Amino acid sequence: LAKGLFHKVLSISPCTASRTREIATLETLQLAELAGVSNNLEGWSRLSEAEILAVEDRYRESILVGNLSDLAIHLDRSATDNQMHLACQPFVDGEVLPHNPIEAFKIGVGDEYSLVIGATSEEFVAPQFVPVDKAGSLDWLRKLKRSEAISPAVDAVLANEANEHDPIGRVLTQTLFRDTVRSVAFARKRDGVKTWVYDFDWKSQVSLRAQHCIDLPFAWNLLDAEGVSIALGKNPPQSLADAMHQSWLGLMKENQPHWNAFGESGVITVFDESGSTPIVDANLEHFSPAKG
Repeated sequence: LAKGLFHKVLSISPCTASRTREIATLETLQLAELAGVSNNLEGWSRLSEAEILAVEDRYRESILVGNLSDLAIHLDRSATDNQMHLACQPFVDGEVLPHNPIEAFKIGVGDEYSLVIGATSEEFVAPQFVPVDKAGSLDWLRKLKRSEAISPAVDAVLANEANEHDPIGRVLTQTLFRDTVRSVAFARKRDGVKTWVYDFDWKSQVSLRAQHCIDLPFAWNLLDAEGVSIALGKNPPQSLADAMHQSWLGLMKENQPHWNAFGESGVITVFDESGSTPIVDANLEHFSPAKG
């Protein structure tokens, strides 16, 4: 639907999850029950846009940051149809969305667009100072039904359980974001298709994590903006902001970030304390569950 409305893409911490019509129908029924309306046009029309968004927030929180029982439902669905699920995501209806995103990329949809794609190294991993039921999380992960979509991340976390503060946060980081970067990069790895891959690995002085959205003040070179120091701490490295911002501008102005495209060279870049460091990683081991 958006074809022709843009010519380059910055995909920052993306998730390509999609759902089937059956799961979308089930979750819409659950949303309607939570909203206290009938699940039809008349029922939903009773709510304002703000009320609908508030219901969506409540539903998402109940799945992603609720108790282990709620999270079990979330990941069990992922194991059942071999895809990770988010609340209120698009579903493949065969018309508006004919294919799930990875399958679409494999058959060449979007090849004409230049793409920069990447994620932070600890997207949904809780800071050390945030209490986590580690024992309960590990026990639940051991019992979790497995699938190709989630098994590598779960196995990696269990193999390193002594060093994991937030096992489920690590699994979600890998399966929702870092696996997405790998899958998209490989799906677009063809001659003439421009895809640049990055990993953001600078850790906040506050959370001591490279968490979701922590890269944005650097990307837009707004380290002195209001609220940034609350999230990043004092004196975040300007050299990192310079490197990341110039790379984004390079894509927008010259169709060329300041490192080589992945499909042509196997090169990715790592943004961290030192700025930007290109490395050869043709198999994207940097994004593997073992790396996390």
